[in-house]
Amino acid sequence: MVILLAIVVLLFPLGLVYAAFRDLVSYEIPNWLSVALVVDFLVAAALAGLPPAEIGLQLAAGALFLAIGAVLFAFRLLGGGDGKLMAACAVWVGWSQMVRFVVIVALVGGVFAFAVLLARRFGVLQLWSQWAWVDRLQEAGQGIPYGIAIVAGALTVFPQLSLVVGSGLPAALRAW
Repeated sequence: MVILLAIVVLLFPLGLVYAAFRDLVSYEIPNWLSVALVVDFLVAAALAGLPPAEIGLQLAAGALFLAIGAVLFAFRLLGGGDGKLMAACAVWVGWSQMVRFVVIVALVGGVFAFAVLLARRFGVLQLWSQWAWVDRLQEAGQGIPYGIAIVAGALTVFPQLSLVVGSGLPAALRAW
């Protein structure tokens, strides 16, 4: 049972890495991926024996972030996939690590956006323009693939998540 829980828990960071890659190369985070991350949480929570009240609180965190993401999307401040990914991550992160998660996402997102804008301004990315995704990244007026910042925040708090600490993962995997 512990091995199964560890495998299910490790699907979360693997899914996050895939989300970051997809966002970087296509400016798209598939809806199925955000749904899969939430389902993965529910399976992990069931395997770990989390009380229904705790599961409900985690889902409430996700619902709040889904609503915030919808508002930010309506004002064109965040992509739809980014908002859904943020909500899926909030389900895993829960309330105990939420502030740390949001601060890291904001800091990484700000630094990443600044770096991309500087690279666009000075044509730094033209060195790698043989790839279509690099061309899109350097185009003025294009958005910033913010999923990268969301993933960075989630991966940073991952070792402290209650499901991870109680999952039976070896300490080396929990601490990255």
